[in-house]
Amino acid sequence: MVSAGLCIWRMSVRIGQDHRERDSYLDPDTLDAELLTAALHDRANFAVLYHRYVAQVYAYCRRRLDEPDAEDITSHIFLQALSKLESCRGPSFRAWLFTIAHNAVIDRQRSKKPSVSIDETLEIASGERSPEDQALDTDRRQRLESAIRALPPDQRAAVELRLAGLTGVECAQALGKSPDATRMLQHRAFGTLRTALADLSPAGR
Repeated sequence: MVSAGLCIWRMSVRIGQDHRERDSYLDPDTLDAELLTAALHDRANFAVLYHRYVAQVYAYCRRRLDEPDAEDITSHIFLQALSKLESCRGPSFRAWLFTIAHNAVIDRQRSKKPSVSIDETLEIASGERSPEDQALDTDRRQRLESAIRALPPDQRAAVELRLAGLTGVECAQALGKSPDATRMLQHRAFGTLRTALADLSPAGR
């Protein structure tokens, strides 16, 4: 990440180590609420939330942007979140954070030509697999990425937030839509993807 993000990450390594054992038995929303309270009391504690979500946020951004932009936007998202902590009023910190991420990615896309690069974060483990198998997996991943990019913008956003690990309710909050409307977007999107990639399924071969 750029220097601002690295500063937050370095603090998170030190602070995060003290929380891991206690955090293992808390549900995610309860843990996030406790970490948010701590960060509101002392901004240095925000480093733990950064460490907790930076990989997810970066992966989400990288699906929509090239690598330099994804790194830059990821740092921007966390700096923006840090400056707006008091505005986090929803039941889910993660949904609030991804609302910022979703809007930041859209703003960056509007200011640049659409990226056509494949998500390089989806790496293929080499192991002992043959070059033919690796090439086949690469083709499948590329086709999936192309199919996702071809979706209407609202459906694509709903799918990518879901792939980032958000629940249905959190996706709805990030998109500013009702849960029912978000479920319908995801249903239509996954139906389109299943049709576009039908020949990759066992039944389609």
